Amino acid sequence: MSKDILISSSKEFTCAVLIHEVLHAYFRQTTAKEEAFNELDHQTIASSYIEPMAEFISGLYGISLPDAMALSWNGVRGTKAFRDATSFTIGSGTGVATLSKQDVLDQIRDYTLKLNGKGQGLCQ
Repeated sequence: MSKDILISSSKEFTCAVLIHEVLHAYFRQTTAKEEAFNELDHQTIASSYIEPMAEFISGLYGISLPDAMALSWNGVRGTKAFRDATSFTIGSGTGVATLSKQDVLDQIRDYTLKLNGKGQGLCQ
């Protein structure tokens, strides 16, 4: 977690980073292992926590579910799940949305750098 990035990032981006780090702590607590297994943690986040994270961030900040999903993928872009995917889908019924991998990366950039009107004020 880089303080320099967080200082200039949107609240939504910072929230996604903090949830990601809390999940690492949760995995340490539930596995009774002190050392981090980042690769395994990240695979678990990618397979089980992207949608719940996105729903929480979307509800908290009122951003679109696809934007929140993109932010949720940020910390696990090195996983096989992210590398192998060409697109990402979230939601159901009439609320379903699919983003290309490039769309996900663009949304992450926009919320990190607060480009294109994305993101609420800075966390300082």
